[in-house]
Amino acid sequence: MCTAAASTFVVSASTMLSNQTRMDQFCSQLTGDALTACRSIPERCVSLQAPPFRQVVGEPELFVMIKKVVREADLGTHRFFVLGPGRGTTATHETAQASSDRRKVLHYVLVYGNGKPLPENAASIAANGVVKAVHSYCDSLRFTRGSGPASTQSTSTAVLWPTLEQGLRTIMVKQNVSGLFDSPWVNLFSELYLAMCARDVRVVFSTREAAAWAKSRRENHGGFVCPFAEDPRLLDPFSWPQCAAFTRRYASSVGDHTNSSAGAAREAAPKRLPGARAAYDIKDLTTDTLGKAMEKYNAYVLKLVPDDLLLEVDFFSSKLNEQKPGSRVSPRDEWTRLEMSLIQAFTRDG
Repeated sequence: MCTAAASTFVVSASTMLSNQTRMDQFCSQLTGDALTACRSIPERCVSLQAPPFRQVVGEPELFVMIKKVVREADLGTHRFFVLGPGRGTTATHETAQASSDRRKVLHYVLVYGNGKPLPENAASIAANGVVKAVHSYCDSLRFTRGSGPASTQSTSTAVLWPTLEQGLRTIMVKQNVSGLFDSPWVNLFSELYLAMCARDVRVVFSTREAAAWAKSRRENHGGFVCPFAEDPRLLDPFSWPQCAAFTRRYASSVGDHTNSSAGAAREAAPKRLPGARAAYDIKDLTTDTLGKAMEKYNAYVLKLVPDDLLLEVDFFSSKLNEQKPGSRVSPRDEWTRLEMSLIQAFTRDG
């Protein structure tokens, strides 16, 4: 017969073994700096369904840089960071605004504090610098053909790293911004999430029906899309680092088996979107293709982040809310208030 203490020990040992097995799987097939970077991630940050690190983090050097900046950031009285993986046009403004209770958060280039937009400051200026560099990078890829051996820029995001490092250091270290939402930060969701989670993070995931999002996004905005968005091996169709790593691993070896590794040569050729660009803009895609990319991205976020660190909200589900008798408040406004209250509770320290 097992005593209570012995039973507890058996359960604890089993849990430790399970966690170790999970992290061994997450960090599998890695060596050197990539393995070191992977092992630095706490096991609580990786869900049971998470894909392996080598697919999640395309460029470990970039992850290490981001993690260093995040480690230097001063959280002040806060216990955790807040991160929004919701893509633009999913009510990211409202999500950021609701998350800014007694903290500063950045939405695109706008800083929110205590639910209100703040005047232009060093953080917003730094964010503008990052946005300009990103636009230049993405535009150059749109005019680069990706059908043959891949260009240097399409196989690495290194051209962005100095601007990203300087911008993030100003935003997070010098200006004490502890939350990031919308573009261009959402295109680095995997790296930012894993880096922030090493200290603690809350993920507020704003979503909406994919076809409606795609229609609205195409009509009103642009944004980066990887040319291999439809290939099942690419997890995040909107991630620059994942796209660059995918291009290095698969596209650069097409038609050049003398320079490709035996492993890459045995794998199927990558599935491309129509055309030969090294990157696409959202407006280049059909609504159907873009909607499928959104569904794929949403599924990826839900697989990567453990349930206890994530809050999923849908501001566009107001149709589920009925008009209250005698109320002059519309169901949508009431739903927005309820969703924002939920976010405030989830991101509140204490």
